[in-house]
Amino acid sequence: MSEFKLFVSDYDGTLTDIKTMTVVEDNLNTLKRLQEKGYKVVIASGRNIDALKDLRGLKPDYYICNVGSTIYDADKKMLYGKYMDMKAFRKVAFYALTHKCRINVKYDNTTRRYLSFKPIVNLFNYFKDYLTVRDVPNSMSLWSTDEVTSYIYSNFAEYFESVSGGFLLDLTPNGVSKGETLKVLCDMIGIDTKEVMSFGDSENDLTLIKTAGVGVAVENAEEILKKNADYVTTASTNNGVLNALKHFNILD
Repeated sequence: MSEFKLFVSDYDGTLTDIKTMTVVEDNLNTLKRLQEKGYKVVIASGRNIDALKDLRGLKPDYYICNVGSTIYDADKKMLYGKYMDMKAFRKVAFYALTHKCRINVKYDNTTRRYLSFKPIVNLFNYFKDYLTVRDVPNSMSLWSTDEVTSYIYSNFAEYFESVSGGFLLDLTPNGVSKGETLKVLCDMIGIDTKEVMSFGDSENDLTLIKTAGVGVAVENAEEILKKNADYVTTASTNNGVLNALKHFNILD
């Protein structure tokens, strides 16, 4: 076996076709081959756990979900969770919705999608019906505008980590990212981050590839990821994961 023990891959855009958002089965088969050789495999996604269903028989050893807010084991039992400050979340959600931004609110197992509501009374029904104590969210994504993004950066930097990818803004609890949660997972299972190889395509994977011993960007990745990656492989639709593993003499 190689010097690596753990392989971590983003899902959307890294294992899927970014144009159709359908999974590329060859990528999943490559991860299965790693497991057959005794390596551990992790899916690290912005999605919640219940949204990671199309894995074609692949059973990852662990999942990092909600942009790093949660960790699950192979049986989807939650091992770790971080949650947003509720008061700050309510203010951001209210501001975003009243400024016509679509938001996805992500919980341990579900994602609720909310558009801007008219009339305004629906916003209050939203808070009344859904934002109970047990419904404290892990993260949220906004189809943001420059105005809303600027408002969040200016007023809530102490509450949230934020990653902007074009029009989409991901918010997680302060100090939470895929990379930081990878460190948590490695501590849990006794693996050094130097023994990790990670794969990604978007800005919310930046901490993931920086934290791992080797960080790989697929060819269709955002430029910021390519600039910070240790290696740029072929596209997600062209055996990107496999070709990187071949480059590092892990699979043939």
